[in-house]
Amino acid sequence: MRRIYIVNTFYLNEELTGPEIGGIQSYITSLSDIILEMGFEPAIYQFQLHREPFVTEYRGIKVTGVSCSRAGLRKKIQKTVPENEIVIFASEEVVCAYKGYSICLQHGIDWDRPNHLERTGLRNQLVVFQRAVMAFIKIRQMSHADTIVCVDYNFMNWYRAHVSHPEMNLTAIPNYTKLMPFRDMKKEEGIIKIIFARRFEIFRGSRVFTDAVEKLLQEFSNIDVTIAGRGSDRQYITQRLQHYENVHITNYRYDQTLEMHKDKHIAVIPTVGSEGTSLSLLEAMASGCAVIGTDVGGIVNVVLDRFNGLIVRAGDTEGLYRAMKQLIQDRECREQLAENARKTVEASFSYEIWKEKWKDVLGECLTK
Repeated sequence: MRRIYIVNTFYLNEELTGPEIGGIQSYITSLSDIILEMGFEPAIYQFQLHREPFVTEYRGIKVTGVSCSRAGLRKKIQKTVPENEIVIFASEEVVCAYKGYSICLQHGIDWDRPNHLERTGLRNQLVVFQRAVMAFIKIRQMSHADTIVCVDYNFMNWYRAHVSHPEMNLTAIPNYTKLMPFRDMKKEEGIIKIIFARRFEIFRGSRVFTDAVEKLLQEFSNIDVTIAGRGSDRQYITQRLQHYENVHITNYRYDQTLEMHKDKHIAVIPTVGSEGTSLSLLEAMASGCAVIGTDVGGIVNVVLDRFNGLIVRAGDTEGLYRAMKQLIQDRECREQLAENARKTVEASFSYEIWKEKWKDVLGECLTK
């Protein structure tokens, strides 16, 4: 059976019991299922800093862990992964020259995160220059791949605007979600349930959400807040909200997201920077939640403001507070947005659509 190799820096967690929480890890799992369905064998390699090598199986798929330094990452990949096969680089940071056919997954622009240090004049111009250089390096690095699969249209438009003679083979396959059956959704009235389910990181909007929802908790007694995930900002969230009995800080597995959302009314995706077609967003929409997102990356490829969700300015705590307050108070608006959100996912971001597009890409690779 022919193998298709998937390469990334992270996949399985430290305990080797399942994938880390994150969009790329969920993507790798679903991509492996497609490869198996096509009659091929997926083999996953993760090249990770400061970790003991390992070989294990997850869901019947061989996962090989390779220890390496950041400086030697690409050379290690070239020495380890067999040549003349099909390799899927699961993120652009692991792309390298490969003797075979390679596909690079581009998960969205990640160099748009704001720098919160005050910068003016010459120092600000230096940051602009640094980002331009970094973007150039990314383009040159990705040019090693034969095909670039983008999870949103934001990167494609950015690339066209910066490269006068586009040479890379770009194709867009927006992210997907599976749908929560109507019979399993339980949206009880009385207590309005709000959820933030993603990594606890500043650039994912953890602090913007915490600050905005704390203001709501002081104003409304009929709300219940779930904050699900893990990350470096957990201590900040806990310290700010630990005194509220109607706040639940928890964790979840990557395959529990629909279950986490099924009884929630409002889902908040307050990304500050670095976002493709957000899986958290799609999963919330598929579960019948009214969503609030920010004007970042691939979010605006999915949400049409006031039709299937609300869009607020990235980093705008007051704007996020007002949007959540509106949906708490306006049941009709909340339910209409949720209904349109689910229809949007069903029509354009379903697993079936995503799977067929990937089968087309892999089928084309196999003929070359």
